[in-house]
Amino acid sequence: MNLAPKPVLPHKQTGGPGIYLHIPYCRQACSYCNFYFSTNLSSADALVGAICKEIRTSFEEWRGSKVETVYWGGGTPSLLHNKSMELIMCTLRENFSLCPVECTMECNPEDIEPNRLSFWKELGINRLSLGVQVLDDILLQSLNRRHTVAQTMRALDDIATAGFPFLTIDLIYGIPHMSETVLMKGLDLLGQYDIPHLSAYALTVEEKTLLWHQVHKKQVAMPNDELFRSHYQLVKLMAEKHGLAQYEISNYAKPGFEAIHNTRYWNGYPYLGFGPSAHSYLPPLRQWNIPNLHRYINMVQSEEIYWEQESLGLDTSYNEYIITRIRTTQGLDLDEISSRFGPYNAYFSGQLSVLVQKGLLARKGDRVCLTTEGEFLCDYISTELMWIDK
Repeated sequence: MNLAPKPVLPHKQTGGPGIYLHIPYCRQACSYCNFYFSTNLSSADALVGAICKEIRTSFEEWRGSKVETVYWGGGTPSLLHNKSMELIMCTLRENFSLCPVECTMECNPEDIEPNRLSFWKELGINRLSLGVQVLDDILLQSLNRRHTVAQTMRALDDIATAGFPFLTIDLIYGIPHMSETVLMKGLDLLGQYDIPHLSAYALTVEEKTLLWHQVHKKQVAMPNDELFRSHYQLVKLMAEKHGLAQYEISNYAKPGFEAIHNTRYWNGYPYLGFGPSAHSYLPPLRQWNIPNLHRYINMVQSEEIYWEQESLGLDTSYNEYIITRIRTTQGLDLDEISSRFGPYNAYFSGQLSVLVQKGLLARKGDRVCLTTEGEFLCDYISTELMWIDK
């Protein structure tokens, strides 16, 4: 089958898209992860070749666009060899006007070493997202994480010595048997290493993960809601103590260190995704690549159609606006809802009044934001505001 031409995609007002690269390799499967990944790295060279071909042959109407954010995600992109990363970055530079203000790479502590850090900086990566998760070896093992606390500390020392301008760490709270003392150890890293950005996530049970099976077999008992609430409040308190302001439910940053690429997602800006299972958003179109490593490689190389695509209707666009914006401290823009989603404005206003009366949302001028109580019920609030077969 010949590769079908993709339609011309509109909405270039922001000066160009962000770019997301999905590298689906992991050394082993974390118990809670439901992202698409593979623990077999034997196909890495073929994958890099396919990603480079996808970059060269897709989204032709965006060729040469100015790109200010690149995000290496996965999986664990830090598992790639230096030459593979260099090949992908060179291919990006050949096809886009690459001038990244922010070039992020997700990495794990066990992959950090001085020589690699130096190479990544030379390659243009200026922001590392380090998967710390928790500073306790027993809890790391329970999550099936490969690294140790000692490796985390060594990695942070090496990153500090290398002088990366931007660093964020990921922490997980609400882990079974996790004490506030253990959570505090992770949060203390913010001050110890002057870390400017934190992503802190509640442990969730995703369907068909190892954790899901453990919970359903009653091998693991998840904490109650009060513990999650206590952990969340501690994260927020300690982040603020170290000068990091919350700007999205799970994200905190010092002024000027907010994640630019991820903010594009929450604000509905366009982005291009390359690699198996990678998504692209080019309003009004959403596109996603096949979530199968070997089929992706084979279909790209044989020039078959390896993606699916949908045009978002007004109802879906409205729902996605609610889901993404409600999580941010900026909240929902009442004027934007009225102008962009007029047919749903009356319904939104009615639901809003109920949620304000319940103390879950608060009006702040022309915006609507979550209250402190509402932050714990964000998913419920989103569902109440969304238009779902009403």
